[in-house]
Amino acid sequence: MPFGIPVEYTAGGMLLVAVLLIFLGILIPRPFYKEKKEEAVKWEKAYLNEAAAHAITREQNTDLLEYAKLTYGVVQAMFETSEPPGKGGAHRVVPTSR
Repeated sequence: MPFGIPVEYTAGGMLLVAVLLIFLGILIPRPFYKEKKEEAVKWEKAYLNEAAAHAITREQNTDLLEYAKLTYGVVQAMFETSEPPGKGGAHRVVPTSR
């Protein structure tokens, strides 16, 4: 009894087992398997390319954040040193964290 199906081991019984295995999806045609395998390889390559691109993007974002911090510090220092006495800093364009 393969897979719990009562079948005699005759030519007709074996044909019935083969047909059931095909319909249940256990037995698949070779060209279909090769096509799915090639598709899996393509998707794996696409995933690896995306992961590499994402790593480059993260690295660029880190660099841009550092440049933004540096630029903010320069602009903040420029406005703090050019502040006339007695104004109280009301004309500042860049907010400070005081």
